[in-house]
Amino acid sequence: MICRLPKALNYQQGSALQKHVVVVGEGAGAKIIFISAMLEYLEKQLGKTVVEWSDLAVTTSASSVIFSVLCTDRITAAQFNQILLNGFLKDMFTPKGLSIPRYNREAYVEEFKKVVGDPTYMNESLIPLIMTSFSTCTDGLTHFFKSWEDEDGKMKMTEAACRSFAAPYFFGEMEDDRNQTFWADGGLGIFNLPAMNAYAQARANGWLNPGHHTHFLMLGGGYSQYWLDFNQAKKGGEVRKLFEQGLNFMNFEDGGLARASSTVEQIRLMSFLASTYDPAGIKSAAMTVDCGTWEDMPKDLDKMDNWKACQVYYQHGLEVAKTLDLGLLKRQ
Repeated sequence: MICRLPKALNYQQGSALQKHVVVVGEGAGAKIIFISAMLEYLEKQLGKTVVEWSDLAVTTSASSVIFSVLCTDRITAAQFNQILLNGFLKDMFTPKGLSIPRYNREAYVEEFKKVVGDPTYMNESLIPLIMTSFSTCTDGLTHFFKSWEDEDGKMKMTEAACRSFAAPYFFGEMEDDRNQTFWADGGLGIFNLPAMNAYAQARANGWLNPGHHTHFLMLGGGYSQYWLDFNQAKKGGEVRKLFEQGLNFMNFEDGGLARASSTVEQIRLMSFLASTYDPAGIKSAAMTVDCGTWEDMPKDLDKMDNWKACQVYYQHGLEVAKTLDLGLLKRQ
């Protein structure tokens, strides 16, 4: 099913506002090819690579894998998708045995070396890039590694991306003696879709001031319906309801209701902000929002490690991309 979430547009055609495009990528595990398929479609339609039509990328978890490669502009999204389809996803998400974590992050590191070259540092990104990760020690907060900052910029791109997709169950946390913490998947907190941080960064950049038009393109990895049917919820005792709600709220394999609600609520909030945006009261600035995701994804597909469905994710991503507003991505 194509996304039904609200798309808030508040832009005067023909205005002379300075244009900015912010791309926000959700965590999705093996479903990242759904996101990269949308990027492939956009690159093809616009005739430009991601770094040519966007000004900032804010990513978390598996979407950091995509942008760690595409922000170097060494290959196109279409080329990257062929790598994903031709074995990369299988290598990343094939269990290494009965141990936990289940998978080996080195599959990503080795592929990055072949495609981009290592070492490649964050400050080599051709557009400003933010990757999120969650600190399970010291403060228990989400951290945002920024390619243009002195310390973060010197970090290897693979190091930042590995911290961002360090899901404890799938790839394991990353030990950091220097900062005395363990880095876990950026989606472990509330920013599996880091939309609000993207908004905050755009504001810090002055992109929401009069004279500017900032467009936020949010790309999600899809989700199933995890909320209960009311009549079903009335049946059975409290123990059964507690079990069902707990199972729906957090699931190791797909993230469950916690991940889905985080995505939906942030898109709703961003859409509301865009629909009411007029800081000077004279339409002197504009904020627009567009989103691509897969609502009501079948539960057998909504698995963070289902690489066998990569062709389904890929084809559906190309279809969802057709619903995005290309005009809001163009400079003119």
